[in-house]
Amino acid sequence: MVKGDITVVGQPTSLQINPNNTTIYFLLNYSPYLNHTITIDNSTACTNLTNTSSNQYQCTTPLLSNGKHQLIVSNSYTQSPQVPFTFNSLTYLCQQSTNNCYGNGQCGVDGKCICTSNSFYNNCSNPYPIISSGNYNLTNNKNVQLNGDFGPFLISNVSILINSTIECVVESVSQFQINCTLDQQPSFGLASVQLQLNNSLNTTARNVLNLQSPPSQGISKSECESITFNCYGHGYCDDSGKCQCQHGYSDIDSCLTKYINTTITPNTTDPTVSFDVDGLDFDFLFEIDSVQELDLDDNIVKELFISNYTWNVKASTIDNNQTNIINYQLDTLSSSSSHQPAQVLSTISFSTLARTVEFGGQQLLINANSIKLEVNISKWQYSSNLATLRVVFKTLINNNQFIQYDCINKDISSFSYDSLSSLQYLRVVKDGIQFNGRFIDVALSDGRPTYSPTQLLSSTPINDEQSIVMIGIVFPQCQECILDPDFSALIVDTNNSGSQCGNNDNSNDKWKMITGIVVGVVGATILSIIIFYSVKRFKRYLVLNRKSIAMSKLNK
Repeated sequence: MVKGDITVVGQPTSLQINPNNTTIYFLLNYSPYLNHTITIDNSTACTNLTNTSSNQYQCTTPLLSNGKHQLIVSNSYTQSPQVPFTFNSLTYLCQQSTNNCYGNGQCGVDGKCICTSNSFYNNCSNPYPIISSGNYNLTNNKNVQLNGDFGPFLISNVSILINSTIECVVESVSQFQINCTLDQQPSFGLASVQLQLNNSLNTTARNVLNLQSPPSQGISKSECESITFNCYGHGYCDDSGKCQCQHGYSDIDSCLTKYINTTITPNTTDPTVSFDVDGLDFDFLFEIDSVQELDLDDNIVKELFISNYTWNVKASTIDNNQTNIINYQLDTLSSSSSHQPAQVLSTISFSTLARTVEFGGQQLLINANSIKLEVNISKWQYSSNLATLRVVFKTLINNNQFIQYDCINKDISSFSYDSLSSLQYLRVVKDGIQFNGRFIDVALSDGRPTYSPTQLLSSTPINDEQSIVMIGIVFPQCQECILDPDFSALIVDTNNSGSQCGNNDNSNDKWKMITGIVVGVVGATILSIIIFYSVKRFKRYLVLNRKSIAMSKLNK
């Protein structure tokens, strides 16, 4: 080697050893009899040159910026070529490995996440403690089971109150489940849970417990016969005031509607379908409007707008090609967000056969040629352990709607509520087509059934006839939230109506109805539904008139 020659072997490596300095390691061949200077980017001196072993050296420089740099070794005779290397600070490495502390904190100069509160895992990925579901024991209502995530560390000093008043004595504790016993019999209805552990970590889960009251007495047999026109001639009122329908008629509408064959065509770009009923075509857009994170005061903390993304679609069949399944995965991975986005999966299935589906501890009958739609929301990054999730959907309703039976105009209310003021039914009638939505107040939160109310958020008139409605379904905090609605096509049969009421046009005697049974699933969310009607009036008149004449002949 010529006197003064310098050779840097390989690419230098760097390591941040404290918040202010960077130590650079490199292999170097040079004359030990000369003084050498190491600089970074021709400007920053790298001092304290030390021979650690053989030709391994290190030097120390002030903290470098993230990115590419150049190292140069020089003496009084010559200098080495510029040798490139890349420096990543501990802060940068933390940001990359934790998705910026999952949006719940900041990376410190030591490479560790500094969370917005102490109720988070070390990397701020998940808050704790959280209650994702809860239930009373069916045989002893004093026994309560709470499910969730109560933290990765040693759990101690646990205290639980129901509705801030009734103490629940802890019997057993694990990271994901707590069992406790009430010191008195709980009241019927909804109850919130207040939890404290380790003397400092607190959370509240609103209305997570639901002790159902005994069924109400209902109406009398004579009242049933009067209100339902004796089950519209397609059944009879029993002694408990409920309609017992003939085969093929739906008890949801007191035997007014009848199941019929339909042709279902799923959309190839988003989770929507179109129905063809006796040549009448109409489309249903099952479009989730948004997914919202709410704080304890129901303020929106974060919101994912579905329209900002596209769907990846995959179709398959099962049951000897008799059941079609279409999976729609929302492409949130292409998001420019600095933290990991949630995952939204919508699955549509329909079959030529009737099916029984288990959901949330219930056995649900899915009629032939009906649509079952499952929506799964997972990996949502919550901002606190008090946050909940709400899925918002929208639909069009009529400001006024009714049908006529026995010359009496029977109003069809757009909304009806259960005893807990949760929205239970949605009904829309338009140009002879009716859409019914039934919302069951049970959802799946992390695989367990839990109470999930449905709310009417807003109703905005767009003209004298219609309004846009926003409906939200609320879930406890869950890492996987699922909803599972189904839709069926029915015909409203008013053939037993007493007279034509002075109108000889039989086309009004038959209505087409689409009935959507929307089952809320725990923790998660339900979807937004926009109904668009594309039926030609003249074609509808011919088909409905033909069906009316045919059914009249059958009844003679």
